[in-house]
Amino acid sequence: MTPERFKQIKTILANTLDQPLPDQPAYLQMACGEDQDLLSEVKSLLATEMNENFLHILPIATTTEDEVIPKQIGRIKIQRLLASGGMGHVYVGLDELLKRKVAVKVMNSDLHLSTEQRAILLNEAQVLSSLQHPNICQIHDFFTEQNNDILVLEYLDGCTLSKAITDQSIAQPLLVAQSILMALTTAHERGIAHRDLKPDNIMITEQGEVKILDFGLAKIQPISHSATDVPLHEEMDVQASVEQTQIAGTPGYMSPEQAQGVRATTATDIWSFGLILIELLSGTKPYPQHATTKDLLKRASEASVQIPETFSKDKKQLITQLLDPVPANRPSARMTLEVINRMIDKPKRRLKTLAVTLVALLVVLSGWKYTADLSHERNMAIQATNRAVEARNQAESLVDYMLNDLYTGLRAVGRTELLQSTANKALQYYDNLSDEQIKLKKGMPAIALIQIAEVFGDKGDQAQALSTLSTAITKLQRLYQSQPDDELIMYRMADSYIKAANILKIAGELELTKQYAYKATQIGQQLTADLTPGKGPTTTPDGTDRWRILLRSIYLNADGHMRLGERTQAIKLLEQGLVDAMPAARNNAKLKVNLADIQFKLCNTFYDANLTEKLLAPCLATFAMDREMYESNPKDFQVLQYFVGDHGVIANVYRKLNRLDESLAYAKAGIALGEQLIQLDPENEGALNEYVTVILALGRAQKQLGLIQESQQTFTKALNVIGPIAADQEEISYMNSHFTALVMLGKTAQAKAVAKKLSALSFMRRDYQDLCVEYNIKECRIDSLKEQPL
Repeated sequence: MTPERFKQIKTILANTLDQPLPDQPAYLQMACGEDQDLLSEVKSLLATEMNENFLHILPIATTTEDEVIPKQIGRIKIQRLLASGGMGHVYVGLDELLKRKVAVKVMNSDLHLSTEQRAILLNEAQVLSSLQHPNICQIHDFFTEQNNDILVLEYLDGCTLSKAITDQSIAQPLLVAQSILMALTTAHERGIAHRDLKPDNIMITEQGEVKILDFGLAKIQPISHSATDVPLHEEMDVQASVEQTQIAGTPGYMSPEQAQGVRATTATDIWSFGLILIELLSGTKPYPQHATTKDLLKRASEASVQIPETFSKDKKQLITQLLDPVPANRPSARMTLEVINRMIDKPKRRLKTLAVTLVALLVVLSGWKYTADLSHERNMAIQATNRAVEARNQAESLVDYMLNDLYTGLRAVGRTELLQSTANKALQYYDNLSDEQIKLKKGMPAIALIQIAEVFGDKGDQAQALSTLSTAITKLQRLYQSQPDDELIMYRMADSYIKAANILKIAGELELTKQYAYKATQIGQQLTADLTPGKGPTTTPDGTDRWRILLRSIYLNADGHMRLGERTQAIKLLEQGLVDAMPAARNNAKLKVNLADIQFKLCNTFYDANLTEKLLAPCLATFAMDREMYESNPKDFQVLQYFVGDHGVIANVYRKLNRLDESLAYAKAGIALGEQLIQLDPENEGALNEYVTVILALGRAQKQLGLIQESQQTFTKALNVIGPIAADQEEISYMNSHFTALVMLGKTAQAKAVAKKLSALSFMRRDYQDLCVEYNIKECRIDSLKEQPL
């Protein structure tokens, strides 16, 4: 076949497929004219298209009362008609011998299929019978009865991936991608390429299993084991065989080589998977909505695909490789599976268990709330590995290295995984130090162990984090007990209790969190006794160190009570903390962050407790402090991020107070700032979520005002931003934003899937639970919030 002939066939096929089904024969006859060979070629390809539809498990046309349903086909007792199309019927039946439910595909006997067309159906049977994998629809039997070809398949109850994506009911798209790749790896390593991979050919069962359908267009290829060959990316079929199905596939998911008439291989499936991955992660088709078949073939031929800007760097990099125009340059299914596995297992910027009862707008560490500008910390992150290598063999220097700028900077930008190898080596060193050695260093090695525990926690190794923490606390307590009046050791003991409380809080050990925070408070009270608020000695521990210990420990103790639903105790502690924090911050500007945290936590506690008469003052106080810091340094990324979040909080507060005009004003101002924020760092997921919380606040205020259409547009905007982020994350604040957007858009089924995950993490925020009650989302754990008289 010449290139000109192929182009002619492709053009006519594309135009024919764009015609209404009843008009296709007349158009085809007109387009081909007297060229009977051309007509035969295009008809053959159209038969493939029809066969593709026939092979679908899902209904193609609804049955009518006039249709006669057979009672028995072979040993299959027919129960009902599932689907009907131009090529035949699909029934649901019971295999009476094996006592299992099956799908039965019956080809119409009056179609008078050619040898090639009948071979398509037989080919599917042969291919499927050779593939035994839990993510591939299994074939049970193939036979002929009364001149009808009959295929008996595994019965699948569920929906197509296409529908699941449209319904936004996929909670973890990377797990779906993983299942698809496991099936492709099995097929490709058997030399089998699907060649028509697309969301409509993938099922999600009621049990959540992923099943690839329709290997009817698949080709079996020889497998090369030579190191010099490119396995599974070269097809050795004879030219005549290839030409019969040169453009097999679906235009929207067709690879460049398919669109150009070049041999299709397993690399073709990888291209199609890349497009499916875009759709999984973004929730939208990887091509324009109203594109014609001709447009899609042109885009495929030119390898024209737009990767969404909202995707993270690692996802963009993978998809770029999958969509390489040169088939041989694309990774294999197994290589792609390994990358997806790493993405699934990749540690989040905080412990995965940070999701346990984490309050959505809570600032985790007050000492890190306002840090150096983002660009400086990013440079630090890039340099971290080299610096860590230099320090690795200098254990004593490593203590100071970990405790100062490197750890603090990397933690602020969520990159402490760069310290993993350093932490492992340091643990071996410090874990074996004797009590005498720790005593000589005034407890510094034990503090380093706690810092190492935090690195393990950030990496997601919670067991190692808690084990290291226990060792450190034990060593430091022995030192503290031997020298209880040494103020430097006292300070380090209290600091270790605070770090321990942080780790335990993230791990969900809230009772222990309160205990360690209280121990730190007791030492903090000793260290600040008889001192002017915010003031103290100039030597370590200086005044700032001492008062920070006291204020931070009060905050953590109150936070533990609040997370357990003990709001009365939390409010009491926070109000007492303000008595110390306000004069301390007046006398020492470095303590303003601690004051802001206590006020912010009090604002959140009043909000959850529905204490509207007390709510506004601490919320506005926090807002005023953050605004002051923003105005003094408007380009500081993290200051701007917190200020954006403050707007969302104040907007929700005014909504709760039914002061909706003010709520709208704060939300709109926050959105404007949020747009500045994401322009600074479009890939920062935390910033994007902060932006979404303000958008959601605007939508809820609009809804409360009765502006339903405007609110739906606003919630859709929020979902478009948070959907791709929350899809593969276990960060509870992301999931809460995702849940809120879904509920507000009436996507209850998808919201329930998110609610199940939040319930498993004991999430208890008031707004979340109010929505659960209002929309009857029974998957929420409403009873987990302890109501107490206030």
